Amino acid sequence: MDDHYLDLVHLHWDTIYRAYSDFADKKPIILLHLKEAKVYDYPFSDFKATLSPRSQKSLDREYQAALKNDDIVVFVRDDDSRKLVSVSLPAESTVVWDQF
Repeated sequence: MDDHYLDLVHLHWDTIYRAYSDFADKKPIILLHLKEAKVYDYPFSDFKATLSPRSQKSLDREYQAALKNDDIVVFVRDDDSRKLVSVSLPAESTVVWDQF
């Protein structure tokens, strides 16, 4: 994920973390939708169903790694640039952003 999107995740981290925490036991996928300026949480299978077969395979790998590391999988949807990018971050209320 490039720095621009990571900065946006950082800016919205409190909301992202709250959305994740509400359903942490279900390990949701988090989506930061830039155009709508909203954060959504999705069950893994529901979010996966919206992706292409190639992206589904990539998500499977990222999600399994995130589960092992107790990370949150965050997607950023940028409709203006037609991009959907992801990052896995520690499931902690405070993240040391210099690491990323």
